[in-house]
Amino acid sequence: MSFQRIDHDETKPEGTKSIIIYGYTEKEIEAIRLLGQDFDIEDFIVTDKSMSGLTLGELVEGKREEKTFKGAVAKRSIIMNAFSNKDVQEFIEAVKKSDIKKPIFAVVTPTSARWQLGKLIKELVLESVMMSNNQRKKHK
Repeated sequence: MSFQRIDHDETKPEGTKSIIIYGYTEKEIEAIRLLGQDFDIEDFIVTDKSMSGLTLGELVEGKREEKTFKGAVAKRSIIMNAFSNKDVQEFIEAVKKSDIKKPIFAVVTPTSARWQLGKLIKELVLESVMMSNNQRKKHK
């Protein structure tokens, strides 16, 4: 997995502007839906561990069935689909300023669309831990 700098490009990728929500309670999901209204999000894809074996592509295409990824972790996650770079930045900032518990953020890309939801979240958690450990080492 790699990171790339997001510029302020307002070009919207093809597809339905949607977010995949994982690991939140019903009350928290409602808060995310309310916040999402300001961003013209068309679809809120609420998932849980029972859907963690589906790929991001399957989820944004509307597939909803039980398919579990072994080793799925319970980490709040919001994965954005068909957002412009500008919208990604603004949505992340809006979530951070809200009372919504901080998630792991990701964006659906042609590569990540082939990844199972559970695998992606697990990898992002591992990367977050590694980055935190590296930051601690730098500050010692």
